[in-house]
Amino acid sequence: MTRTQILLEPWQHKFLCALARKSGVSLSGLIRQWVEERAASLKADRRQDSLFELAGMVCDKAGDVSENVDAYLYGRKGRRG
Repeated sequence: MTRTQILLEPWQHKFLCALARKSGVSLSGLIRQWVEERAASLKADRRQDSLFELAGMVCDKAGDVSENVDAYLYGRKGRRG
């Protein structure tokens, strides 16, 4: 784990400490749980994005597309290999 320092307003600190105590976890544990939940939510949202359904749909034998983008888009001129 990485030690991180954050600044909270007094009311935020009091609120989080009370919630952590009520939940039976430390303040750090509560924050880690919230971060994990948010990360999982964002990951789930990303999987539902229709653009991600396109990933893996195309198979291409050319292994140099990223190196020769212009050649593939605009023709063979200047293509290496």
